[in-house]
Amino acid sequence: MLRRLNLFLVLILFLLAAGAVGYFLYEEQQTERLIVAAGARSSEGFQLVQAVADVVNANYPKIYMDVIETGGSLDNSRLMNAGYADLATFQSDASSSMRARLVADLYPDAYQLIVRRSANIRSVADLKGKSIALPSKGSAQNTSFWSLARHYGLDESTIHGLPMSNRSAEWALISDAVDAVFRVRAPGDATIKQLIERADITLVPIEQAPALHLRNSAIKPGRIPKGSYRGNPPLPEQDLETASVSRMLVAADDVSDEIVYEITAVLFERRRELSELSPLASLITAPNIDSGTTLPLHEGAARYFDREKPSIWSKQADLLRTILSLLAIFASMTFGFRNWFQGAQKNRADAYNHDLLGLLESAKQGEHPAEHYREALREILVRVIEDLDNDRISSDGFDEFSFTWQAVSQLLESTPTSEERAAT
Repeated sequence: MLRRLNLFLVLILFLLAAGAVGYFLYEEQQTERLIVAAGARSSEGFQLVQAVADVVNANYPKIYMDVIETGGSLDNSRLMNAGYADLATFQSDASSSMRARLVADLYPDAYQLIVRRSANIRSVADLKGKSIALPSKGSAQNTSFWSLARHYGLDESTIHGLPMSNRSAEWALISDAVDAVFRVRAPGDATIKQLIERADITLVPIEQAPALHLRNSAIKPGRIPKGSYRGNPPLPEQDLETASVSRMLVAADDVSDEIVYEITAVLFERRRELSELSPLASLITAPNIDSGTTLPLHEGAARYFDREKPSIWSKQADLLRTILSLLAIFASMTFGFRNWFQGAQKNRADAYNHDLLGLLESAKQGEHPAEHYREALREILVRVIEDLDNDRISSDGFDEFSFTWQAVSQLLESTPTSEERAAT
């Protein structure tokens, strides 16, 4: 009985361990699907994020990044707040999601004021009384423009701002329906370059970036390098002063540290692969939390930058602690039951010994014929052997019983019965 019980308990422990290993292997094979909100599909930022997704998806089977087109930073923020986006790109000067955590600075985005040469616009102040195509209302770029305009004393009453799509803005500028277009894009942006190739336009400097920084610490002085959009004749004709903000990659606070760690590793350790897909990959840097943004760093990214790469044991610490706790509980139950069972076996053997002593005492008093006691001894021995076979008493208990049984048997042989005492 005890042997079967021990085998049963060992089987339970084996099944628990096998189940834990199976769960571990199952978790290892699961793919985490991440939605990445990345702005307009035509933008350089979208192409960079798509490049990151392509490299991650090709090399990390546990992660799948699905990049979706959105209306921009504020749209991305709303999606992340609502739980529809796991990662996103943000302008550092835009209000952002409370759930967002920094992963990396992707590249600097420049304020770019693109104007028709015939419009006679040489500075932001010259926009007074002019019409300008702007990104959609509610977008971070739209907010950036009106913040810039207010710095120069301009507002909706002095500028005819027309929110429209990129394609509509291109058409409006080419057809002279508007005098200017405003974008916050990386220098050399493909959509701006395409627009420049189709019309006689130029770029206007934004010369008061340090003053803008006083209003919004996320805005920094920047420049658009000479020839960014055309080499001959160069456009711009010289390095152009402008304002600059960081385009950031952020992750929601509930994206696991391990996944963000792996994505961050791709950004900095697979730079060559990324650069083949998007030239902007060479501009990716570790986030500077003092750069004006109030977003905290994601713990997974922080672990990468600190190079505190966890072992497989620490990654699965919770699972291992659970397994060890279950094993300890079952081991304790096993030993506790074993001790209880062995105690029960000893008590049963002791009871048989007491029966033997009681039989001997009865024989001394001559209460029954000799055959009665011999039959009683045989019955007790049969019961004990049956209990031994069924593990109701232990082998040690049987040894003690057999010693007592033999002693009582010999004493009964030498003890006179009532008939013998009467005959004498």
